[in-house]
Amino acid sequence: MDDQETVPGIIKSSRRRHPKALKNQVLAECRQPGVSVASVALRHGINQNLVYKWRHQVARKAQDTFLCLPT
Repeated sequence: MDDQETVPGIIKSSRRRHPKALKNQVLAECRQPGVSVASVALRHGINQNLVYKWRHQVARKAQDTFLCLPT
């Protein structure tokens, strides 16, 4: 058995959550000319793959919004 004490019914998540303001700031910095995603991610202490994921999510949301417009 584990040495850790757990409370039944409570799941402790180790996943980090980033505020929307931080995501927007990071994505805005990445859009600047001559700036690499890796350097922005490093400056903010996050993985560059996470930044690419955020970019993909924003692009997908924009595409879905465009497709949902009434005719």
